[in-house]
Amino acid sequence: MKYLSLEISISEYVFVSFQIKRKAKAELELKEHLEEIQRERNFNNRVRELSREPQNKIFYFEIDSMDQTKTALPHFINPPKNLNPDLLIDFHLTVVK
Repeated sequence: MKYLSLEISISEYVFVSFQIKRKAKAELELKEHLEEIQRERNFNNRVRELSREPQNKIFYFEIDSMDQTKTALPHFINPPKNLNPDLLIDFHLTVVK
């Protein structure tokens, strides 16, 4: 009868341990990032609502712009392989609400 061996080398243990710690750190950073985004959204929503009330003298506006990687027209989801990049029109769009 053969038994499953659970022996691993020290280097394998260190590598696996490092990977687990790295994943935990990445998950924590993602959680903190998402919490920061939520706080920012809550703040923006609150100030936007306050600015709509006439008795408050708050002027609120948002500025949003596109990612630099998406600033060529026409913009293809799957660009053709033979597409000449010189034929694309560069643009930068900024929206103010």
